[in-house]
Amino acid sequence: QGGTVFLDEIGDMPIAMQAKVLKVIENRRYRRLGGSSDILSDTRIVAATNQDLPLMVKEGKFRADLYYRLNVMPIVLPSLIERKMDIPQLTAYFINRFNGEYGRNIEGVDAQTMHFLMAYDWPGNVRELRNAIERAMMLERSNSLTSQHFSSEIIDAGKLESGVDGAEEGVEDCFAMGQIRLPKDGISLDEVEKQLIQLALKRWDGNQTKAAECLRMSRDTLRYRMKKFDLHK
Repeated sequence: QGGTVFLDEIGDMPIAMQAKVLKVIENRRYRRLGGSSDILSDTRIVAATNQDLPLMVKEGKFRADLYYRLNVMPIVLPSLIERKMDIPQLTAYFINRFNGEYGRNIEGVDAQTMHFLMAYDWPGNVRELRNAIERAMMLERSNSLTSQHFSSEIIDAGKLESGVDGAEEGVEDCFAMGQIRLPKDGISLDEVEKQLIQLALKRWDGNQTKAAECLRMSRDTLRYRMKKFDLHK
């Protein structure tokens, strides 16, 4: 009563179960297993999926009536491959989080490893990145994460993109930052993003097109974020 029910991976729900969920949503009533009377419900329903529900509706794999009933306030979250600029921020966040959980003092990621992380497509999205950072932090014995503790798939992605030598040169040429480090007193994710944008603009002498390419975002996105952080050419 008065709470929220989160239905994760709603696209995997069998058709028969979809009918029951729709009935609960429409009638705002449900019956306990083995019960003899209906119970009134004013629960809020939140559903999530990584599947193409409109396509599933056309193919008859998902009920159209349930889809339209759930699709009142859609929130589309782009995959990590569509927002690779967020990877340094997310990496910094997870390092800070796992430092606290495991009592570690990892300060950041070396430049070559960050290139590998940026080159990888992350089919498992943020969850896969989180697990990769957690694993590396459990194995790392220095104060900076290096590529040796990341999977071969992640490392190979960087090598395929530009080769090992090219990766090192590309990161140094693009970011000119050596390492992304976390101060002991912490740092906001916005500040990490702001610093990366400043570094890219400095590297390319204020050329926004080149800086946007370096940061793997559109020029319009770069200009929006420059305005957000009050950065001027």
